[in-house]
Amino acid sequence: MPLNPTIIDLILILIGIEFLGFLIGLARIGRRDLLPALACFLLSGAVIMLALRFALMDEVNPAWVLGLLGLSFPLHILTLVLAWRLTRRRL
Repeated sequence: MPLNPTIIDLILILIGIEFLGFLIGLARIGRRDLLPALACFLLSGAVIMLALRFALMDEVNPAWVLGLLGLSFPLHILTLVLAWRLTRRRL
């Protein structure tokens, strides 16, 4: 049974809801300094899911998939840099 691309849409919506939940939760406890790293982390995952969605479609240009995967890499690197800075501040 082939995977339906609309399932990826639901996953992307859940990633958005997850971000809103973290946004509210971190604002409540006063840890807004974690938001940039968390946003990059979730955004990189969302970009990979979007690339998967395009890969599952029949009539899509492979350049879109390659471009989205290429975009996810700098987001992952930025996530690591931001997490490293947060860790070094706590030491």
